[in-house]
Amino acid sequence: MKDSADKLNEVWPYPAVQFLRGEIDEPALLKLATDDDKRTEARCFLGMDHALKGRRTEALAHFRWVKEHGTASFIEYTIALAELERLERSPERPKR
Repeated sequence: MKDSADKLNEVWPYPAVQFLRGEIDEPALLKLATDDDKRTEARCFLGMDHALKGRRTEALAHFRWVKEHGTASFIEYTIALAELERLERSPERPKR
């Protein structure tokens, strides 16, 4: 069985899949996010990635961008706002 990513071509949202698979880095993903709709998705994914890796400051920056500039009708907008609220409520933990 083929990986679902093999069914996608190089157009959006494939770069987001490539980022999540570790095939491209953050600057490359942001460069490929050429409008606010794509940036909403990309910055939500980037924020989630940073949050999962314990990089709170970086996650907050991406989620705040989505809140201020993102496409409000996208599910990623809703996710980013919920994560922003969660991170702002929780105390910062020291990195290990």
